[in-house]
Order: sequence, then structure tokens, then C-alpha cells
Amino acid sequence: MKCSKTPGVYGGGDGGSYEESITISGLDNLSAITAEYDYIERIWGVRGHDLSIVKQQLHKVNGRYFDKLIFELASGLERYIFFDITAYFEAERKKRLTALERCDA
Repeated sequence: MKCSKTPGVYGGGDGGSYEESITISGLDNLSAITAEYDYIERIWGVRGHDLSIVKQQLHKVNGRYFDKLIFELASGLERYIFFDITAYFEAERKKRLTALERCDA
């Protein structure tokens, strides 16, 4: 198993569904996105060689936010994984609203 390039702490489930989504704590929004890709590479291999990202989607379910990353393995098998991004998504949203409020003042 490769070492992660980002210092975030992974938790939650195996990422196979919303209920079993993977959580990443201790990072800002941009670092958390990097940690998602690092996680995928730790499990399935290097992007551009062992796998390629097909799509990244934002889902809101029961008031929580999830990234669904869909990727294709070199064998042609398509996989997906869910990350619960509620904590850093909301933090980023609050930062942007605060910045907008300052502009309006």
C-alpha cells in the first residue's frame, strides 16, 4: 500500500454507498479533494496508468453532501466510491457567504 500524500484522517465505511461513505477530516476543501484521489490511488493504483477518473459528481442526500467519483480500471471495469464531504463543503460555503457579505457592506 502506498503512503498518502495528504495528512487527512480517513474514516467511515468502504465508500460503496452513501451510508458507507468515506469521511476525511482535518483538511480544507482543496486538500480534502486531493485526499479523495490519494485514497483511490492507495487502493486501486495510479491515475493515468492503472485507472482513469471518468466523472466526479456532487450529491446532496438528507442534508449531507457527497462526492461520487466514478473511475475505470485498466481492465475496463468501472467502479465508483462515495466520500462524505459535508464538513468541508459547508465550511467552504460559509467562507464564500462571508466574503459575499463583506462585498455587499
